[in-house]
Amino acid sequence: YDEGLPLVILEALGHGVPVICTPVGEIPQFLTDRENALFVTPGRCDELARALAELIANPQLCTELADAGRSHFHKHFSLEAFTRNLVAIYRRYCGLRASDCARDP
Repeated sequence: YDEGLPLVILEALGHGVPVICTPVGEIPQFLTDRENALFVTPGRCDELARALAELIANPQLCTELADAGRSHFHKHFSLEAFTRNLVAIYRRYCGLRASDCARDP
């Protein structure tokens, strides 16, 4: 009923596992229903059962969600994305240039 952005969701996305989750907390800021995850209403076991059944019955949807989720993970949450974001912060607040990062000590 209340969640930030669970690590288990990020791990599933990164491993290409289709995600079924509730749209609470920060989750809807990063995931989109039927694009890279399936959303179910919190506490609705019937919706969870339907979502699971849909993925079992529809391998194409399963593959599409898995591929979109993995792509989304790599774009926003991979080590490369983390590094890119960290360097952007240093550039913005410390005046760091790209050439500064490439220099050998």
